[in-house]
Amino acid sequence: IVERRDLQEWVATHPEILGEDLLVVQSEYSKFTDIRDRLDILALDSEGKLVAVELKRDRADAITDLQAIKYASYCATLTAEEVQKDYRDFWNGRGQELSPEEVGRRFADFLDEGFEEEVPISDEGWADFDLDERPRILLAAGSFGTEVTAPVMWLIEEYDMDITCLTIHVYEHNEEL
Repeated sequence: IVERRDLQEWVATHPEILGEDLLVVQSEYSKFTDIRDRLDILALDSEGKLVAVELKRDRADAITDLQAIKYASYCATLTAEEVQKDYRDFWNGRGQELSPEEVGRRFADFLDEGFEEEVPISDEGWADFDLDERPRILLAAGSFGTEVTAPVMWLIEEYDMDITCLTIHVYEHNEEL
């Protein structure tokens, strides 16, 4: 199993692997100003929060939490329209031909379940909603040590940060992963 080729691709095409309903905006997200870092997966949850997903194939290393916090801070200033444009660029690069109207409708349909009111579409075709200014963090790895879970628990308890650690395992069945 190779992290980028296998795990990221699985999550990008089947985000339910992470245990919740997410709309994948991009994989290997790198549109940070003056920074060469790449977020494994940028997603949106049904309540309009961005989700910075950091994936580790095996045990999460000692800086996985810090890495994800950096990425979440970089994403905190994104607008809903920027996220939809990034979504369109990513999925069009994967063979889809999405117009702004199609992207706006996908976002509106996805968000309608988490919002009390129907999400309107702007004159330009984008879904017209406000992103929550505090992105969530989702760490997914084969295992986590105390060097990750202790700071994560402290950030949750002391600062009410929305961080999830999810243990994932890959299995082989009938020569298929």
